[in-house]
Amino acid sequence: RNAEEVRFHSGTADIHARLYLLSDKALPSGTEGRATVALAEPVAVRAGDRFILRRFSPQATVAGGELLFETAGKQRPRKKELVRTFDNHARLFGEVRPGTQAYGRAAVMWHLLEAGLNGLARGAVALRVGMPDPDAKACLEALVADGKVKELGAGLHLCGELWECCRGELRDRLSELSGQRCLSVTVGELLSGRSWPTPLWHALRDELVAEGVIRMDGSRVILTTAEDDLAAEDRFAVGQILQLYRRTGYASPRAAELPDLTGCAATATQRALEVLLNAGKLVKLSPTVILSRKHFEDAVTLVVETIRADGGLDSGDFKRRIQSTRKYALAILDEMDARRITLRVGNVRRLTAAYEKTLDPQ
Repeated sequence: RNAEEVRFHSGTADIHARLYLLSDKALPSGTEGRATVALAEPVAVRAGDRFILRRFSPQATVAGGELLFETAGKQRPRKKELVRTFDNHARLFGEVRPGTQAYGRAAVMWHLLEAGLNGLARGAVALRVGMPDPDAKACLEALVADGKVKELGAGLHLCGELWECCRGELRDRLSELSGQRCLSVTVGELLSGRSWPTPLWHALRDELVAEGVIRMDGSRVILTTAEDDLAAEDRFAVGQILQLYRRTGYASPRAAELPDLTGCAATATQRALEVLLNAGKLVKLSPTVILSRKHFEDAVTLVVETIRADGGLDSGDFKRRIQSTRKYALAILDEMDARRITLRVGNVRRLTAAYEKTLDPQ
């Protein structure tokens, strides 16, 4: 009967337990069914072990069966979750015979599926399946080659079904953002509340970058496909703004001035400016200073060559050399400090010890 107290016997184990039927309130004699057995204490058993259940009074064997899987924790999983787990087990194992290579592969897939999005390292797979490490390695390699398992890096493996599910969710999210004419978002905005483990996100990110679907700029995700779908008004604004910044050099306008200077709508100039910054054609040095990429690179070259020749450079001298104002000079020098090309010592800038490795203004 459902929820009946029994004695659980497997090997030498004899433990107080309670039987829970998943389909009916009672299981007639001679029939089979799915059930869970909640044990009063831990026991050393594993999937495939046989067991019998005995009633307390009158003492009699009431059922027997095969242990398919075990769950950890003090709380019994919800019925809906247990049914899903049983269905997955039946789907993976089917009529596969124990002791065969196919059974080993099914067992690996089963444990990866149950591990969820965190995946499992090869050693953990070998331990859970009860398989020698070389066999686990060969099995995982075969499953990866078949596309049934995804290798995430850092030695982790993920069930292929879960990988494809997350992959589909992320691409749907990118399509949604593209439809909203978003050009870039933070990683948090892209994941939209999904608490995906870091190795999973990195693997998905790397695939999308390799395919040219996105680019990364620090913690921002650039949607390259959204840039390709710009409206004609936005494309016109891109050209106007780029010409303006190339022409004005170290006296470039603030973002708020662009609508009046280009004759384009504020929404178009905002999107166009984002496109140019994402593409690296413009460089934002501060909230009020934006330069063309060429002018910034020329300024970096001037600073480096001057310090190499003179040993240092102060902001006043640099301002005069670029024929600009203190605002632009300091914005450029502060950006070079942030990129660890230069180091401020008092009012003088000097080159860092590793400036040659970081001398990439892009």
